Amino acid sequence: MKRVISSILLLVVLVLCLASCQSTRYLPVFGVNIIGPYFTVLELPTKELGGETTLEFWIGEHVTEKDYEGHATYYEGFYGEGYEPDDKSEFVPTEYYVKYRVGRYPTVDSLRKGVLEIVISDPEVKIYGFTTESSIDEFEEVFTSLGATVTRYETVARAKLGDVWFKLDIPLRGGVPYITISTRSTGVVHID
Repeated sequence: MKRVISSILLLVVLVLCLASCQSTRYLPVFGVNIIGPYFTVLELPTKELGGETTLEFWIGEHVTEKDYEGHATYYEGFYGEGYEPDDKSEFVPTEYYVKYRVGRYPTVDSLRKGVLEIVISDPEVKIYGFTTESSIDEFEEVFTSLGATVTRYETVARAKLGDVWFKLDIPLRGGVPYITISTRSTGVVHID
């Protein structure tokens, strides 16, 4: 009995410590997979972690249709405020945009939905102080200073910060550079 109480107390202290961290949001996920009961903690960096961020919504943020009422929508999500799809198709955005992909979050069978991916081509939008006009070197500098794992290619850089991927893609033959921020919805079934 003492061991059970000690384990529960340790878990409570751990959760409180994780929840008190200002730069990262920890999201405990309980579920069941084919092996049995499952527990994981998703680590989501906050908007304020590395400097100025001008996005309307953040990765992993729970949203309802009411939250983006009045925004242009597409089959998997919605555009940021003031952005509209190209007149030719609801799926093709204009040159500069912010798109939010929404899905069940944090588990695949959750009743709540969250922002799973953000794609940005608008150079006015800042993520931790950098924009689509920033260089691969600037991207790497920002995320290295935050302690992220950075993978760099000639025109693409990716950084993994907790359970979130950040990617800057600068097309070789013209085109508009874009930033992608994405997380995952766990493939477990939620336990109520």
